[in-house]
Amino acid sequence: SYVDQAKTDRKCLILSSLKGMVEGLDAFSSFMDVEDTKAFRQSISGEYLGIGAQVNKLPDGPLEVLRPIYGGPAYKAGILSGDRILEVDGIQTEPLPVDEIIDKLKGPADSKVKLEVFRRGWAEPKEIIVVRRTVEVPSVYHEMLPGHIGYVLIQQFGEKSAEEFIGALDDLEKE
Repeated sequence: SYVDQAKTDRKCLILSSLKGMVEGLDAFSSFMDVEDTKAFRQSISGEYLGIGAQVNKLPDGPLEVLRPIYGGPAYKAGILSGDRILEVDGIQTEPLPVDEIIDKLKGPADSKVKLEVFRRGWAEPKEIIVVRRTVEVPSVYHEMLPGHIGYVLIQQFGEKSAEEFIGALDDLEKE
């Protein structure tokens, strides 16, 4: 008998036990259930279905767009860095955790999501409809700096990072 019956679900208790046991091995081991595994595979694949924007959420604040991915659906819809997404399909973002909001922004290809967006300089928030698409997120950024210095930044490690890194080096060598 426990005061919160939802926490005594057998499957939930077993998953929590497994996570605790594996975390006890060392600082580098972790247990991933089916949902964790799907999220991990998606994060390293370099592509996902959604609006194509890097976002951040401060506690007790709305979702903020850090940067729309160039050429992605959010970029094409006119969303800019610094925009605040107040609502996603009529649901306020302020009280929700960031993971839950991101789940609402993702969805099937060609489906629409209605965002209420506020931008500095606007008197009122505006409604922006974004059509979800497959978004490719490059893991490697590169540019040639003055003095013939090649700059390569691995933004995140993923399945395509090695080939993107080699491609970046090839591009810089040509320059």
